[in-house]
Amino acid sequence: MNDVFFRNITNIGDLCLDHIFFEFESEPILFTCTDNANKIYLCVCSEMRYFQKWVLSECSLLNLAAMIDERIDITTTFLKANELITIISDIHGREESQVIRSNEIDPTSKWYFSKI
Repeated sequence: MNDVFFRNITNIGDLCLDHIFFEFESEPILFTCTDNANKIYLCVCSEMRYFQKWVLSECSLLNLAAMIDERIDITTTFLKANELITIISDIHGREESQVIRSNEIDPTSKWYFSKI
């Protein structure tokens, strides 16, 4: 696809849309992006009503394949990275990103993606 999907992300730069696993009303919900160094990031849209919010995690091909083959779940795939990136885009398209340490996230919380 190679279309820039996110610009100027903290500690990363630009990310290009790579593969969409699931979309809703033509918006990617669960997908991958790549950076200029060809690192893969697993991305999920966790909010899309009054603003858009995404959670991103750098992901290896091995972990991505394990998730696709259902050997590990999506939560485990996200939390294998030391850091997650959240991106919030307001109604005017302004984006803000921040880094969150994955060890600060409670993976047993039913709503952990919406709370980050």
